[in-house]
Amino acid sequence: PTVTNGQEHNIFGLAIQLAVFLVAVFALNAIKQAVGTAGTRYQLLFDMAPIALFEEDFSEVGDWLTELREEGIDDLGAYLDAHPDELGAAIERIRVTDVNQAAIDLVDAEDRHQMLGHMVADEAAAESAAAFRSQLLAIWEGRSRVSTEFIGYSISGRRWDGVLHWQTGTNLEGLDLRKTIVAILDVTGAKQAERDLATALAALADSEREFRLMAENSTDLITRHTPDGTYQNASPAARALLGYEPEELVGTSAYDYFHPEDLSGIQASHDANLTVPDVQTVQYRIRRKNGEYLWFETTSHSLRDPETTEVIEIQCSSR
Repeated sequence: PTVTNGQEHNIFGLAIQLAVFLVAVFALNAIKQAVGTAGTRYQLLFDMAPIALFEEDFSEVGDWLTELREEGIDDLGAYLDAHPDELGAAIERIRVTDVNQAAIDLVDAEDRHQMLGHMVADEAAAESAAAFRSQLLAIWEGRSRVSTEFIGYSISGRRWDGVLHWQTGTNLEGLDLRKTIVAILDVTGAKQAERDLATALAALADSEREFRLMAENSTDLITRHTPDGTYQNASPAARALLGYEPEELVGTSAYDYFHPEDLSGIQASHDANLTVPDVQTVQYRIRRKNGEYLWFETTSHSLRDPETTEVIEIQCSSR
């Protein structure tokens, strides 16, 4: 398994998307405060934004939090830990007042009206609880913005990964919870690429361990080469067979050790490794450290990038 350029590109693309996402949300909130929620420009931007946008009313949540303070609760996090059902009750106090087309598409809704009204706690998957909790804590602490990763499910049950930005208005009295914007950037593809990358790296580490275990316990000389024949790794058998420490071979070209009269046959086998996936076997003479030549038989095969099919490594077993 290899880490491909496509996976690296997906992760870089995610970073760019996140930057654009945050700028867009901040700009939208500024326009909302400048022209009002009924303003034509704001509504046009809201409806046409490529990011899923939800306009929500958290005022009932604010009233509930005020009641908790009046009852003597001073640590909301501890209270929610002790009363986990209260989180679901709080979610049902959130009222969705508007959504854009991107939000409708994200949750696979039939239309805007299907999404309006009070939220239903059952619709909030267990993985989403942390995101809702962070919003409640922000209100409790007087913060107007929260950004967090978010896992959601569409109406049809499709799972998606998102980055959620929650931002509420402010006035002279503090937070204005009546008009809160929740923006969600769908990063499902990038997250899958991230998971694929982690899997590939783990498999690569396992493969490396297996190769080293095999190489270190084999009487054959096990070597790994770059496509041009440079040694990347050599097993301990190099000492007994050639008189070299494995480290002495690393970074040198295998062609430095071949008998001049055998180069044409070796080159033909090498070229075949680079063009066809078959295992190649070649016999030749190789120079030991003391200057003597030893007859060798090498079996080799190439490893290829799964996306580009280019050779990335040649592995050899020699005796």
